[in-house]
Amino acid sequence: LNVPVYTGKFTAELLRHKAERAAIELDIIEVTDKQRITAGDFTLDFISVDHSIPDTFAVRLSCKGFTALHASDFRTGNDIDALIKRFTEVPLTCLLIDSTNANASATKENRSEFEIYNEIVEIFKEAKGRIFLTTFASNVERLSSAIKAAKAVGRKIVIEGAAMERTIGIASRMGIIHISESDMLPASKAHKEDPASLVYLASGCQGEYMSALFSIAMGERKAIHMVEDDLLIFSSRNIPGNEGSINAMINAAMRRNVNVIQASDRLVHTSGHIIPKELKALISGVRPEWFIPIHG
Repeated sequence: LNVPVYTGKFTAELLRHKAERAAIELDIIEVTDKQRITAGDFTLDFISVDHSIPDTFAVRLSCKGFTALHASDFRTGNDIDALIKRFTEVPLTCLLIDSTNANASATKENRSEFEIYNEIVEIFKEAKGRIFLTTFASNVERLSSAIKAAKAVGRKIVIEGAAMERTIGIASRMGIIHISESDMLPASKAHKEDPASLVYLASGCQGEYMSALFSIAMGERKAIHMVEDDLLIFSSRNIPGNEGSINAMINAAMRRNVNVIQASDRLVHTSGHIIPKELKALISGVRPEWFIPIHG
């Protein structure tokens, strides 16, 4: 579609890279928090929200007395009152909001990324062989935590997967992730190193058949093999429908006596989405005329 694309600085870089690979020309316009744009009869305000990828925005759309706020992926960052204040700068006709965790346990809490980092450091210290950590390639916060943890315990980082390389590369150039050439090893050289000196960051946490992790777990790589005493960490949640291929990777790893850690075993993942008690507080505080749950 020949239309302008409005997005934040980090996501703009991701889009430019994808558009270049696909030989598509995009009219990308970068926006910032509190920025307002107009399009015909519509006015749009961009409201920065906390999520696992930088430059996530809620968008308030106004037109002739109708006002809707669309907030697809976000968490409160433990400041629900500030968020309510930002969402209610004008009365809302309609609130469309992230419902991914709406059916979660009433006692569920979002843990801080700092807590996740500390746990990952402890796990890395305990590991005897290679460490394979997988998460969503878009989870910049988690990738940053894993990289810092690897550096803290003196392990070199091997990045596997095009999406993972792209995200880390862009985030590094923008100063969001701190990683240098001396922190990394190419896979072609890594297999010659001491296994206890390596951390592999691999895309494919949902068991995608063409992903880096799937091919490694299934023994399809010449230069990379999972062996006894290696460790596989799923720093992610399982999206419903993907259990079969995820379990296939886990089974293949465990047949080789590889240790596997998931979010149900250790504190290696926290959600990027608002939790039930915060949803209730937010909806009660905003009090829109109409409410539409989305994404969940």
